Amino acid sequence: GGATSQDVWSLQYADEELRGDAAFLLELVRRQGQALRYATDELRSDREVVLTAISCDVAARQFVAQELWSDREFVLQTIRHHGTSLATVSEALRSDREVVLAAVWRDVWELEFAAEELWCDREFVEGVISRHSHALRFAPENVRHHRDFVIAAVAQHGSAMAYMTEELWRDREVVLFVVAKDGRLLQQAAHELQRDREVALTAVAQNGWALRHVAPELRADPEVVLAAACQDGWALQFVPPV
Repeated sequence: GGATSQDVWSLQYADEELRGDAAFLLELVRRQGQALRYATDELRSDREVVLTAISCDVAARQFVAQELWSDREFVLQTIRHHGTSLATVSEALRSDREVVLAAVWRDVWELEFAAEELWCDREFVEGVISRHSHALRFAPENVRHHRDFVIAAVAQHGSAMAYMTEELWRDREVVLFVVAKDGRLLQQAAHELQRDREVALTAVAQNGWALRHVAPELRADPEVVLAAACQDGWALQFVPPV
């Protein structure tokens, strides 16, 4: 029969020879992963024993010898197959692009534990922002100010607009790109861009209701009004009375 929790509990009273018997421990953790708790330090550093224990019960991760969290191959395996968090791994591996991306592919919130230096790695940045709509949330300010990165993020995920900096809402090229995807976001653009005819036309052509956010002097512009009305006739309510 399988090992019981009583067997595991009683293991703490076993002599070191039994707790250090690899074959015995391997069989035990295959059935009761948390038996790893009572293994010798040497076996809690043994990759095969540890991975077997974690495969049985992910809670066994808490008993893994600290040195294994610096073992790149071990860490990659536990991230990919058992959802290990970067919070657990060594600081050096939080700077490892492959390790961090493996974690982030499972859960974008793992970016919280990524080393800041990775945000200087263009390939890393492009990879995470193309995959996750909320990646910019974790990016340092210099990345969120970077026009190319923000446009790439918004192109993939419209919701990435939520993390745009105030400076970029004053950037004509960025705002043109954004309102072409969602005209209503003209509301967040700088006032001078709400007075920009091309920006206004782009916004109302995408969503007629963007006319309410166009500068007052453009709300009576025949071409702007026509573009808004063609997209949504109800937009005419925002045309000022003559």
